[in-house]
Amino acid sequence: MTRRSWLKRLSAVGRVVTIPLTALVFYALHEWGSIADTPLWSLYLILGLAGLTSFLAERRWPAECTRRQLHARVAIDIAATTAVVYATGWGPTLAIGYVFVVANEFRDHGSRVWQPALVYTALGIGLGEAAIASGFAPSIVHEPEVHGLAVLAILGTAFIMRALGWTTAMKEEAEATVRSSERRFRSLVKNASDAVCVVDAEARVVTLTPAIELITGYPPEKYLGQIGWDFIHPEDIGTGAQIYAEAMEKPGRAVRAELRVEHRDGTWRWAEISAMSLFDDPAVNGLVANFHDITERKQFEEKLAFDAYHDHLTGLSNRTAFHEALTRALARSRRHSRLNAVLFLDLDRFKLINDSLGHEVGDHLLVEVGARLRTCLRPEDVVSRFGGDEFAVLLEDIAGLDDAIQVADRIIELLHQPLPIASREIFLTTSIGIAIVGDGVSDPGEALREADQAMYRAKAAGGSRWELFDETLAPPMVERLELEAELWRAVERGELLLHFQPEVSLYSGEMVAVEALVRWAHPERGLLGPGAFIPLAEESDLVVAIDRFVLAEACKTACAWQDSVGAMVVSVNLSPRWLRRSAAADEILEIIATSGLDPELLQLEVTERLALGDDGAVGALERLRTEGLRVAVDDFGTGHSALGYLRRFPIDVIKLDRSFVERVDHVSPEAAIVQAVIALGHALDMHVTAEGVERAEQVDRLRAFGCDSAQGHYFSTPVPADELASFSPLAQRPTSFAT
Repeated sequence: MTRRSWLKRLSAVGRVVTIPLTALVFYALHEWGSIADTPLWSLYLILGLAGLTSFLAERRWPAECTRRQLHARVAIDIAATTAVVYATGWGPTLAIGYVFVVANEFRDHGSRVWQPALVYTALGIGLGEAAIASGFAPSIVHEPEVHGLAVLAILGTAFIMRALGWTTAMKEEAEATVRSSERRFRSLVKNASDAVCVVDAEARVVTLTPAIELITGYPPEKYLGQIGWDFIHPEDIGTGAQIYAEAMEKPGRAVRAELRVEHRDGTWRWAEISAMSLFDDPAVNGLVANFHDITERKQFEEKLAFDAYHDHLTGLSNRTAFHEALTRALARSRRHSRLNAVLFLDLDRFKLINDSLGHEVGDHLLVEVGARLRTCLRPEDVVSRFGGDEFAVLLEDIAGLDDAIQVADRIIELLHQPLPIASREIFLTTSIGIAIVGDGVSDPGEALREADQAMYRAKAAGGSRWELFDETLAPPMVERLELEAELWRAVERGELLLHFQPEVSLYSGEMVAVEALVRWAHPERGLLGPGAFIPLAEESDLVVAIDRFVLAEACKTACAWQDSVGAMVVSVNLSPRWLRRSAAADEILEIIATSGLDPELLQLEVTERLALGDDGAVGALERLRTEGLRVAVDDFGTGHSALGYLRRFPIDVIKLDRSFVERVDHVSPEAAIVQAVIALGHALDMHVTAEGVERAEQVDRLRAFGCDSAQGHYFSTPVPADELASFSPLAQRPTSFAT
């Protein structure tokens, strides 16, 4: 029951009791002669009618009535009061009765009552005074004093009614503010994403806001009366108990923590809890806990933490995680004298697969490799992807070298099995370096370097094998291996680039071809020429990887020149190691086909010794010539018995070695040899090019001998591809080709 309803019921009871009491008072006053000499029955009649009309008006027009209905109700109450007051003979001296009647109306109708109440009170007193003046109503107070009292009564009641109206209006405004605040608070509580919970001294839930359903999926009623930790994750109950204890020890201070609460779907949601003890506040008398859902934030943090230690492509741990795992393993080894092994893996020919089949296929391949590596290892072993096609494996607490070798053999065997990728089967091999790490090693970087060096030894030996790190290697050999490792990485990381040296016709002065020459953009040593690294690469299959890069890049560049420079023959040097492979011709043709270059625009340069002394290489060259490629013998004249074999082998171009060209403008044996080779080449329908031309006199003598073209610093040093578009030998050497 509301306060207003209770007051209204109390008023009705009071009215029922008041009428008989008033009747008794009238009887006593009548007997004492203290009221007008009006028949007692008429007083009772007026009193009864007044009470009845007021009751009927209240029933007819309740609190929520219109303005007209309010006026009618107030008018009836004032009229009934006027009849009773003036029937007693005391008239305006009982004006306080109007105030009591109007106060009841203020309770039901609020501040809007005061104006009609004042008007009808003044009207009622005025009519009563008129009745006295006309002799219709009795008056104990004589005239004209009674009329003066009436004026004062009107003024007094007006002041009181206005004050009541002002006070009631202020009260209404305050109540409206409170109601608005309550509505706003209820709306905030109902629609807030944070749940508020109040628990008692026994940690039982006594109040819980509806927002808890947004967090757990359960309505608040499910938790009422339960112990607070009943819906907390078992691992977090200790945290919840600690929050409760700390909050109880520090009343009025917030205690915060993060814990998990059970969701209706069986999962666990993370919530940030802010608890405060308000047992000292009678309005609360409990511990208040605010629940804020932080599940998404936690998931994001977990993802960040996962990404920081895992490779996003394969899901394997990354270099950082591997380094930390190796550091911990080395620490345990020192304490317990255990053996560990580090295996460093690099996929053979992965760059070729990636470039020819596309990065999407390459990514699928890496994912499959990661999955297969997991199957080769124990649950406690660690496998990581270091980036690109490099992987590392940590074998902790092994019995000896044999354990590591067994794992390496298993990996090589498993990766050699066909991998179904993009509707095709891809065959992979891998090179593995093994470093056995005992209790004397504390630096994880050292262990990784040892495995890395061993891996590059395996790759240099042809790949698809493992090699064990050899501690007896001399420092120069270690440095050489490190340089070789850097060069392997240079190929994989795109540190190699091409410069092109023009080949110029000695008759037209036009650029007729270019030779692709590799450079290494070393991150520390700067731009290195081929002499700084090709000899080292030729000792292993590393030179094959470089050959593949140079060929692919040269073909791609030649295709791009179609619009700027025009169709241009590009010459590429090939190593004997690649051409001796049985699949060399197929690999070369596949690279050309992938680039889209016309084979007739490609010239392959080989050494004189290879062209004349290796049957396998000769067979590959013959096949390539049938596909439209031209073959040139580079550095001709430095080999043995070359002249006698020229007509037997698939050769289109002879490139005279710079050692002969150097003295061609002098009367010398070299000049005679150059003249003879040019004549022999033309007799065999071969094109002859001179290398290492540096002086105009050399150009004149070579042209006089009938040499077809030349290249060297006289015309241009090797330049980047984008500078060839503006290259003009005639513009640079206008007198060299004068007729």
